[in-house]
Amino acid sequence: MPDEELIRFAKNEAQHLTMESFHLLKAEFEFRNLSIGVLEEVETDRLLSEINKQSTFEKATNIEYAEMIWKFALDQKEEGKTDPEILNALITKGVSLPYASMLLESLESKSKELVENFDTEIIVGWVLIIAGVITFYLVGIETFKTIMALYGLIGIIGGAIRLSTSYSKKKKYHTVCDNIKKEKEILNNLYQ
Repeated sequence: MPDEELIRFAKNEAQHLTMESFHLLKAEFEFRNLSIGVLEEVETDRLLSEINKQSTFEKATNIEYAEMIWKFALDQKEEGKTDPEILNALITKGVSLPYASMLLESLESKSKELVENFDTEIIVGWVLIIAGVITFYLVGIETFKTIMALYGLIGIIGGAIRLSTSYSKKKKYHTVCDNIKKEKEILNNLYQ
C-alpha cells in the first residue's frame, strides 16, 4: 500500500481497528518514517471513546449512586447536620472532595427544586381527587355506571395517596431549606 493510501486508511479506519491491529499500523508508520501525528490523534480519540464507554449496568449504577448520595446529603441536612459534618460524612463514604463540595453548594437549590416539584404533585393529587369525586357521583349512563364509579374511586384513592406522600416529602425539603437558612444565618452572625 502506498504511503498516501496508508495515511488515508489510518485517518478513516484506524478508529475501528482492534488494539493489536492498531499497534501493527503504528509499527508500519514508524518503519516507513511517516508522521505518527495522525495515529496519535486517532489513539487519543480511541482512549477517550473507551473512557466514555459504559455498560448499561455501569450507567444505571452511577445514576443510583448519585441518587443515593443526594438522598444521604438531604437526609443529613434535614437532621440538622452542618455542611462540614456532611462533607466529612460524604468523604468517609468515598465521595471525592470536589464532588462533595459541589453537592453541598447545590443542596439549597436542589431542595427548593424538590419543593416546587412536590407542589406540582400536590396539585395533581387534588385534580385526581376532584375528577374522581365528579366521576363517582355524576355518572349518568347506566351501562357504564359501575365502570365509571370504579374509575372515580381509583382517582380518589390515587389522588389521596399522591397528596399524602407529596405533603410529607414537601415538608421534608422545607425542613432542609430551613436548616440551610439557619446555618447561613449562624455563619453570617459569626463573621459579623
